[in-house]
Amino acid sequence: MAQPMSRGRLAGILTGTVLIVLLLPVLIFSSILTAQRGSEPYHLFGYDLIPITDDTMVKDDFDLFHTGDLVLILPTDDPALFKTNEIIAYSNGTDILVSRITKAEKNEAKENIAYRIKGDGEDIPKEERVKLDLTSVVGRYCLTIRNGTVWLNFFTNGLALLFSALLLFLIVLAFVLSSLLPRRHAARHQVAAPKPVKVPVKKESKANASRSELKAAAKPSAPKPEKNGNATETPVEPPLEKPARKPIRLVEGRVLRPEDRD
Repeated sequence: MAQPMSRGRLAGILTGTVLIVLLLPVLIFSSILTAQRGSEPYHLFGYDLIPITDDTMVKDDFDLFHTGDLVLILPTDDPALFKTNEIIAYSNGTDILVSRITKAEKNEAKENIAYRIKGDGEDIPKEERVKLDLTSVVGRYCLTIRNGTVWLNFFTNGLALLFSALLLFLIVLAFVLSSLLPRRHAARHQVAAPKPVKVPVKKESKANASRSELKAAAKPSAPKPEKNGNATETPVEPPLEKPARKPIRLVEGRVLRPEDRD
């Protein structure tokens, strides 16, 4: 019969399962990002992770991202497809920066050949804005992760990988030990087999026993049939004789009964 699971054991299993589900993504991200150390930008699932180091895109109360944020950039194979007001990431030779396109310069075939860019928080005249060649374009802006550089440093310095791997190992070890060690609470929930019920037997007293023996001795025993070889002969009782009837005589026109004749 299956033993019911205690509340403590059930809570431990649920807690361990939740921790494993939370630790697996940390372990995966840490493994991927730690392997890319020294080769920036970091790449994760097809996106480039670009940390923001200035506030050039901050304007008044509107800040698409600011210093300390992390932006996801989708790399492009055709940098000539961007339009005005789109946010792109570009390389200046040493770092990767993020800015907005204010104007797309075209050739005679109306194809983009260069972009004029400016940060939302920068006050630069149009003629002095940076002219960006298509070869410097990295990709299109997709998403901002607030204070993402903190998480990026955590995942890339190796501590997250070590911590998550150690904690995951301890959880698995706890599961294995709990299944091997004897269960302390198994006896509490075990259903005991029903005990046989003894029915008391009334004992006859010596006086009643002697009376029953005397009654049994007083009863005549039936004659046992005699055996002759293999056949058994059954005793035959003699037929009953009928009493003889006395003759009836008539006396003076009346019938005399037998008891009136004497």
